[in-house]
Amino acid sequence: MSNKIYVHVADDHKIVIEGIIAVLNNDNDIEVVGSSLTGKEVVDWFSNKKISKIQRVIFKWN
Repeated sequence: MSNKIYVHVADDHKIVIEGIIAVLNNDNDIEVVGSSLTGKEVVDWFSNKKISKIQRVIFKWN
């Protein structure tokens, strides 16, 4: 049995967020707990949560 992975998806394009969430929702070990379109939304969302560990992954397409 594995631990649940909780994910907050952030991007400045709503369609990208929706696509990432659609893919992540296919994995039973991952739960999407939020999304943000701006950096301020990310900071606001995390400031209201009790998070024990944050790991970020940044993807950049050229």
